[in-house]
Amino acid sequence: MLVADGTVLKGRFTGVAALLYWLGCFGFTVMASLVAFIDLRAVRLETQKEHRALFESTLQKIEKEKRERTQKSNGHPSDSNQTE
Repeated sequence: MLVADGTVLKGRFTGVAALLYWLGCFGFTVMASLVAFIDLRAVRLETQKEHRALFESTLQKIEKEKRERTQKSNGHPSDSNQTE
């Protein structure tokens, strides 16, 4: 829009028309910035959810491996909830 005003539209807008043109340019810029910030927030929230899910699944995997190692070293059956 800036290039268009400096080349193709040069001298066509004066006074109120130029003011309206630049207000329109400003409005589009503000809207584009708002959309970018909304998208940034959505991506950040999605990344946080994925990070949390990965962290929790990793912890569960570690706990499972620890239980399996403990059961193997103690000679217990694979189901530690059974009572003998």
